[in-house]
Amino acid sequence: MSTEIFYATNVKCMGCVKSIKEGLSKLKGIVSVEVILEEGKVTVVSENVERNIISTELHNLGYPEKKKTVFSFFK
Repeated sequence: MSTEIFYATNVKCMGCVKSIKEGLSKLKGIVSVEVILEEGKVTVVSENVERNIISTELHNLGYPEKKKTVFSFFK
């Protein structure tokens, strides 16, 4: 099993949290999905699901990953 952490944009309410959890849970191999609304933090535990597949699905659901900048590493 592996754990991947994403910081998604557009996460504004509990409806968004529900959409992310339900959408990602439909992917084969996803064990669990946790979302922290205030941070847009999405933690996914899976069995052999590549990070880019999860990221693409987040994007398709309307919650793309935040762009990483040099400054984001200092937060």
